[in-house]
Amino acid sequence: MKEFLLASHLRAAIMNQRIYPAGSPAVEQVLSYFLQEVAEALRDFGKLSITRHESNIFVEQKEVREAQGLVSIFEEHNIQSLTFEYGVTPPEVRDLVILLSRKKPEDNKDNQFSDWLRTQNVTHIHVNQTTIVEMLDEEKIVKKSESYYREMKSFPELEGSLKESFKMIDEIPEERRRQELKEHLAQRLAGLETSLMKEMFEKPLPESKEGEDVKEKVIEVISENKLLETFDEVIRCFRQIRSLPLNADIVKQIDLWKAFVQKLLTAPASKNMSFAVYDNLVKEELIQSVPQDIQEKPKDDASFQARQLLEKPPSAFLEGRILEQMTGLFETLLGEGLPDLAQKLLERFLKNLAEGKPDERHKTVVASGKLFAVFWAKQQKDLEKNLSLSLFKSAKSEEHSPMVYKELMNVLTQASIHYYRGHDYGRALKITTLMRKHAIKESPLNKDQTKDANQALHEISDKLLEVLVQDLLSNEENLKDTSRRLLADLGENAIPCFVEIIKTSSDIRARRLAAETLKTFGEAASHHLAAEFHIGNSTAILLNLLSVLDDFVYPELADWLAPFIYYQDTVVRKCVVKLLSRIDTEKARLLLVRCLSDPDQAIRIEAVRSIGEMKIQEAVQPLIDLLQDVSTASLEEVCLALGQIGHESAVGPLAKLLELKSGFLKEEAAVMEETVRIRAAWALLKINTTESKNQLSTYANDYNSQVREIVIKSQKT
Repeated sequence: MKEFLLASHLRAAIMNQRIYPAGSPAVEQVLSYFLQEVAEALRDFGKLSITRHESNIFVEQKEVREAQGLVSIFEEHNIQSLTFEYGVTPPEVRDLVILLSRKKPEDNKDNQFSDWLRTQNVTHIHVNQTTIVEMLDEEKIVKKSESYYREMKSFPELEGSLKESFKMIDEIPEERRRQELKEHLAQRLAGLETSLMKEMFEKPLPESKEGEDVKEKVIEVISENKLLETFDEVIRCFRQIRSLPLNADIVKQIDLWKAFVQKLLTAPASKNMSFAVYDNLVKEELIQSVPQDIQEKPKDDASFQARQLLEKPPSAFLEGRILEQMTGLFETLLGEGLPDLAQKLLERFLKNLAEGKPDERHKTVVASGKLFAVFWAKQQKDLEKNLSLSLFKSAKSEEHSPMVYKELMNVLTQASIHYYRGHDYGRALKITTLMRKHAIKESPLNKDQTKDANQALHEISDKLLEVLVQDLLSNEENLKDTSRRLLADLGENAIPCFVEIIKTSSDIRARRLAAETLKTFGEAASHHLAAEFHIGNSTAILLNLLSVLDDFVYPELADWLAPFIYYQDTVVRKCVVKLLSRIDTEKARLLLVRCLSDPDQAIRIEAVRSIGEMKIQEAVQPLIDLLQDVSTASLEEVCLALGQIGHESAVGPLAKLLELKSGFLKEEAAVMEETVRIRAAWALLKINTTESKNQLSTYANDYNSQVREIVIKSQKT
């Protein structure tokens, strides 16, 4: 199923790009579907390959028979395979789709496609344009012929394409090869849309010595699945025609539809169809009776079993063997084109939710989870909607049995995830809003309700994390609004989503907005964000976290920061020092003192400033040791820090700096040295002890006017 969605969404995006202008919602919506499927595949496998081999498409080595529409696109651009790597971005996929939507120029070289992608900085998508097997001329004809029948909409188109196909086949001299190609052509025609296939059987085909028996070959090769699909469409059209006022034209159309059905029932594949299919055609008056050989074993028919169940009480559905076969029964009914009967069966089965005992309700909910998977796979929206509504009502009524309620939350969780991924936002939000209500409201009859609802919201957050992040960062306001509403329902379970934005977004505004939201969750958000600050994350992620951590300072943060005072990246270390300066704990102060020995001068200076502001007494001796530094900038900062701390043990070393006189150095260096002397004098002033005043008094007549002013201030204090 996933492979089919990947291939069909890629093709739909390319076709829409050809029809609609760039940026059109019709293009962007399908692109978002494709990106979602790619992201899921990459999360599981790390890379994703879509490959063409002969006339087939393979997604990760699995053949996707329904993806024939991609073959002609790959052929047109000489593409053997596309490989998507982890980290692929929406702009990269958009560039790929734009290029694939263009017609290939006649002078295009084999590697031009790859070259163009490189010029667009597309680094996570790789193109292989090497042909694995050189095709024979006949095979090329087949492929060219196939391309005529994709996206066929009218009989004139079909007629023209058949004419070209017959002409190409007639040119092949070998009889055996002609027959093989005619059979291949019949396979293509057997996949036509229902009304077009009907016209093909009603009207004469283009004259050709090879075209006379093509209709019979179509009947020979048409599959059982295609027959079932066609009969579904025939019944729908037949009902519409019969609802119209009767006249000669309507009678003629009715007869033509009946003749079409009779023709299809001559196909060998029709003999494999169940009694229920024929019985349904009889009820619709498309045929008069079920063939005798089909009628012989009605009790083995899914339709017969379903009707028997409908005559029993709802609890009968929950008996061992019947319950085990429930999923298969629905699959068979839907495969045989009997959705109405499946609907009746579902309604009867779901009565157990309202009427059954706790263990019966539990069995019903467990089985419903399996039925959801069947209905989604078969794209039975009406059945799935009724099932979802029944389960929702059961949860809304605050199911009092803990085991039933827990299972309801499990099934509705999967439903909500499926709806959101499928852009059915209304139904997804309806479920999460109910869960949120239950998560914050304790039930006197079910003490586990709050816990189970919270667990469900947690799983939704975990499974939709990447999609929610993508939607929040999207340029489409409706996607942003919807994701915000769902995140509001998630409560604290939404924290990982905002943390992910902070970790991965290159936009500082997006990170800051996420941080603002996280602050509303209080200490829980602080702990979660700090826990992401570990060596398992890249430097880029660490820097993103550090860009907002200043809003989430709490005492234990120092424990998370400790390993990073020795981190190899200087920017990270400098940010860590700044954060430590905001944590007033013994651990943080000790870490700052250790930072005084950092090999990078800028980080040492940052640590010195922080230590001075925090007046860390334990740092006095390490600071005094730094007075041996030859850097003027470093000496200035150390003097200032010692002055702020005000410890008398610093008086002697500071006084020695004042003793240094300029004049022996070059003029520029001497000026810088004077700035150090001035800071040393200021530090002695701030220490303000008898000894510091005595030291300053000896410089009352100093040649530096700023030093003299500091001495005067000292004498006044």
